[in-house]
Amino acid sequence: MAKRSYGSGSVFVKGDRWYGRWWVGDRRVKRSLGPLREPGSRNGLTRAQAEREMRRRMESELPSVSRHERLSVGDAGRRYVDHLEHVMERKPSTIQDYRGHLRRHFEPYFGDRPMDRIEPDHITGYFKAKRADGLAAKTVQNHLNFLHGIFAFAVKRRWVTMNPVALVDRPRGSRAKSLRLQFLQPEELDAVIRAVPDDKLGAVERPLYLCAAMTGMRQGELLAIRWIDLDWTARRLRVVDNFTRGRLEPRSPIMAGRSRCPTASRPSLIATSSARRFRTTATSSSAIPRPATS
Repeated sequence: MAKRSYGSGSVFVKGDRWYGRWWVGDRRVKRSLGPLREPGSRNGLTRAQAEREMRRRMESELPSVSRHERLSVGDAGRRYVDHLEHVMERKPSTIQDYRGHLRRHFEPYFGDRPMDRIEPDHITGYFKAKRADGLAAKTVQNHLNFLHGIFAFAVKRRWVTMNPVALVDRPRGSRAKSLRLQFLQPEELDAVIRAVPDDKLGAVERPLYLCAAMTGMRQGELLAIRWIDLDWTARRLRVVDNFTRGRLEPRSPIMAGRSRCPTASRPSLIATSSARRFRTTATSSSAIPRPATS
């Protein structure tokens, strides 16, 4: 059984009774929900009935949030992003994305509605509205992941008593065949390399394309490669940083100890090395240079 999301609670059987367990801030609450229904009997609670009883208990037993603490999604979201930036030290690009979600999507949709008045139906409505606006399902899923984080953050601080995002079913469609990763065959890769113009930009594009095809590295990872990241003897490239939005972005503390070391073929290493011969405006430690076009 999948692990429940923070703020949604859980039910379990002990002896012949159902029990519910959930968090309120930093305090864990456990309550007896009722007798367990035996097979063939009409007495007692099924799991679905125990779930509903736990929902009712969570709403009725938890203390209400005082009026002056009733924050909107935008208010709580800004505090959450500030926490992620200065306490959790998330990457600048992640913080920028989250602020964009708040400004362009959450605040226009939810407005000044207090968080404790947002129900699962409102979350489902948000999903449907954004899909109707043309956003991809994966994009809206990312929105809901962030929104879930905002509500979990609010539950911990007792601004709200429950997380409605945790109670919403989300589609789990399999990856369409047309969206599966497709790989170039060797002859196709050779054709791509031959088609690169023989100029200063082409001198940089050629090793980029070859390394990407032979290692599976992302564009930002390729642009962030330094010479110290190349292991010529083992034929490996160490993926440490990411170049995004015009700047080098070190990995967050969470990912700092999880560098990847894809195996690089000899041609890709030679191509990377050959790019260094061209005059560049990048630092000498950059393995993939930016050519001087002036």
